[in-house]
Amino acid sequence: MVDYSLHYLRWFQYALELFPLWLIVSFSFVGTGQWPPLVEFLIIAAVASLLAIILNKFGVPTLIYGAAPIIFFLAIFLGFYWVYALIMAIFLTIRMENRMVKADLENEEMVLTLTFFGSIVAYFFAMSPSEGFAIYFVIVFLAQLVFFILGRMVYFYLRDAQTLNQSIGKKISIVGLSGVAILASTYLLYILFPYVKWGVQYVLFGTARLIVWALSPVFAFLESYEPEAPELEDEGEGLEGEQGTMEFDKNSGNQTGEMITEVVFWVVVAIVVTIAYLAYRKYRQRIGLTRNQVRGQYEDDMSKEKTKGSLFWKKKDRAKPPKNKVRKAYYDVEKWAAKHELGRYQYETIEEWHRRLDIEDQVEPDALNVYKNIRYSDAEHLNYNHEYYMGKIDDLKETIRKKHDV
Repeated sequence: MVDYSLHYLRWFQYALELFPLWLIVSFSFVGTGQWPPLVEFLIIAAVASLLAIILNKFGVPTLIYGAAPIIFFLAIFLGFYWVYALIMAIFLTIRMENRMVKADLENEEMVLTLTFFGSIVAYFFAMSPSEGFAIYFVIVFLAQLVFFILGRMVYFYLRDAQTLNQSIGKKISIVGLSGVAILASTYLLYILFPYVKWGVQYVLFGTARLIVWALSPVFAFLESYEPEAPELEDEGEGLEGEQGTMEFDKNSGNQTGEMITEVVFWVVVAIVVTIAYLAYRKYRQRIGLTRNQVRGQYEDDMSKEKTKGSLFWKKKDRAKPPKNKVRKAYYDVEKWAAKHELGRYQYETIEEWHRRLDIEDQVEPDALNVYKNIRYSDAEHLNYNHEYYMGKIDDLKETIRKKHDV
């Protein structure tokens, strides 16, 4: 049995991260009288994911950076301004690199929060030049929220063992009806939004009137108060003799100001370059730590994910090492491989692990069927040849040993 949940989660979170990026790109169209090119943006996002998959097949992690110039020139070709094309190229490349290392980045809350505040800020900035376009940013956040809820429901059905026996039609019906209910509620909120906006503005207007009324005595006093300006004695003395000095000081001050401006500019450039370099260095270190992190099941007190009825947010629970002999034997092989820096990465499937070690063609597909059934279906009482599968697991260990000279 193949577990597709992590593959699904990788692309679900990737699509969720496209919404805040789309907000940034859409903001450049405020006041232009044009709608942002959504279809072209989706084409770029799809091409970026395909490039990441293809380049990842070569087994060289840094090769994924080759996708950045392709994405950049594709965005230019599709009509995006070069600054936003550069932003899309850098953002999509870095995010895909992270997702190829670790499928579940557990960042949905942060992405939703960023999109929410970004849509609010963009709404108020776009309200003056184009009030009709300003509501577009709110709609983007609402679309992301609907996408998140429905996507989490699908992930719940992929992970929850209690719903495995339910028909696919029933699951689709539940997700579909939930989507219709959410869209109807969203449309109702959209209809009521002008009235809510009017109510908030009326409250602010009344508050402002109350403040003005409370401060009116102070304003009346300030209006009648006219302070006298001080007079300078012997104003005309020495002006002629100081005229040349004043002109010299003025020219000298201009030159000094230009010099200071230039120095400040280069200092700011140096600071920006230094910060960018340190940020990139820290990012590479974090990627390296994540890439070298193996599955937590190699420790005696390992942890695993269980839904336990949690529909949107994952809950963690403690789990004991496997007791089944076949599963424990395979567990020991992975633990042995981890000690030789050949272990399975966190969230990496068995097939992906074998493919990375270049032993996929040397492992018989049926050799792991019993293990998968026990691992994913808790089928402890299967009718299988115990010695046969134990021998196949020993062969797997020997294959890794010979392939990588362990």
